Amino acid sequence: MGEDVGSGLLEGSNTTSGVPIEHLDYRYVGECKNSKELEKILKVLRSGEEGHYPELIEFTEERLRNINPKSKSLRKELPINTYRDLSKSEEQEITDDLQEWMESIDQADKSLKTAGVTRELDNDNLPPIRTTTNSEVSSAKQQKPTDEKKKKNCVTSWLSGVGQI
Repeated sequence: MGEDVGSGLLEGSNTTSGVPIEHLDYRYVGECKNSKELEKILKVLRSGEEGHYPELIEFTEERLRNINPKSKSLRKELPINTYRDLSKSEEQEITDDLQEWMESIDQADKSLKTAGVTRELDNDNLPPIRTTTNSEVSSAKQQKPTDEKKKKNCVTSWLSGVGQI
């Protein structure tokens, strides 16, 4: 009778991601042929939502690897390599490539200068930069003090009204 109660509680129960709890089982994972479903099961197992089962996780990963070896769920996160992580030969290769690139850019720049392509850019035959006229600036300055006077008058009248109450 105790077995019936336990199995009845698990049937129909789903995880928060919608995977039925009955699918978190070696037998089901071993028989499953749907890679999307295995990915969902693997996601639930890795999250620890229903407990921590390292052997079942490995079994599910292996089953998924057999069905869909290019699955995104099988990818492992690796730290980004920095320049310090490279071997001496890799460092030298990168340095040589950068040096070659810089030399090719210098050659291309020199050839453009000798061809006269950049002469047009060096000329100062450009129109002057747009600026505001002095009349607009002076009128804006004149309007500002009048606004400040109005504000002062409003404040003083309000203060005088407060004192009367």
